[in-house]
This record gives sequence, C-alpha cells and structure tokens, in this order.
Amino acid sequence: HKPGKGLLIDIGAGSGLFLQAARNNGWEVSGIEFNCEAIEAIQKRQIKVFANPLEDNIYAVNSADVVTIWEVLEHVNRPDEFIHQIYNILKPGGLLFICVPNINSLVTRILHENSRTFGGSSHVNFFSIATLSRLVMKNNFKVLETDNLISELGTIKNYLSYEDPYLRDTKLDFNFLNPEYLYRNNLGSRICILCRKIK
Repeated sequence: HKPGKGLLIDIGAGSGLFLQAARNNGWEVSGIEFNCEAIEAIQKRQIKVFANPLEDNIYAVNSADVVTIWEVLEHVNRPDEFIHQIYNILKPGGLLFICVPNINSLVTRILHENSRTFGGSSHVNFFSIATLSRLVMKNNFKVLETDNLISELGTIKNYLSYEDPYLRDTKLDFNFLNPEYLYRNNLGSRICILCRKIK
C-alpha cells in the first residue's frame, strides 16, 4: 500500500520499539508519548518524540506519509476529532493504521465485565470492525483492509474452567475453540484497520 518510504508518526509510541523497526526499514520516524519512562526509552533509541497532543500543531498539515495508533483510540475522549486531526497531518493518499480492542471478540462476549477490554476507566470507547470503519470513513478515509488477531483462547479456557482468566493455565482442553474459527469470524481480541486519506 505504500511502496515508497517517508515520515511515519506513531501516536502512543510506548518504548519506541515499533518506531525503531520502521526506522530500520528506511522510514523517517517520529512519535507522541506521554509516559515519562517511555519517553526516556524512545530518546535512548535516538528517535524524535513529543509529549504534546496533536492539537498543539506539532506536525505540519500534509506532512506525514503514515500514522499508526496501536491501542490508543480506546483511550481518547473525542475519537472523531482525533481522527480528523490525523487526517490533517497526513499527506494526500497517506495511510492510517489503527489497532484497538474488539468489542465483539469472543473473550469479551464470554468474560463480560471480567474482560480486560473493560479494565478500569481508561477505556472510554469500544469498537467493532463496523464502528471503526464508519468512524474513519466519516473523516474521509477509505478502508483498505481490516483484520482481527490475538485469540485469547487461554484466557477463555481458564475462565470456563473456573480459574483466574489471566493468571492460570488450565489443563482442560476445549477442542471446539480454535484460533482459525475465531479469525474467520472476526472474534479475535484486537481489530486492525488500514485506511487511506482521500479528497
């Protein structure tokens, strides 16, 4: 989808590992991160990082070739405005990649309030492939690909075995649950979407 290289911005860059991988593959990289320890880790990788929100105009209009947001959008108070700000900094035809928890995942359907999707007050938005697609299309992006990943089958099997879903490893086997089934039916715990700026 992007044969040439250019500026890749990762919002919510964590320790900068993804940015380092992108730089190693020929991209110019930059990130936004608010966690002080993560910022130090990014700076040790000698990567440009900002501790400012997008609305501070830290990136020029039409300056980025790719923007990635890995498990950030579920924390954003106004996701519509956030996606619009990303639209503004992307060049025409630029790419946006988003990864968020899947509200329709099997683990969420089974564990309900015990699922980490609903962990605490930091997740203020919940997305399915359909709602995430509508959000980006509303902001003049064309959806190129959608996908789901991470089955969390171990978590589900632990819970069905009356074990702590996240801290145990049950010996029981539920052969009817397999990663292929979850993947085919978009039941993985994370969804990803790749879209292109249009207009």
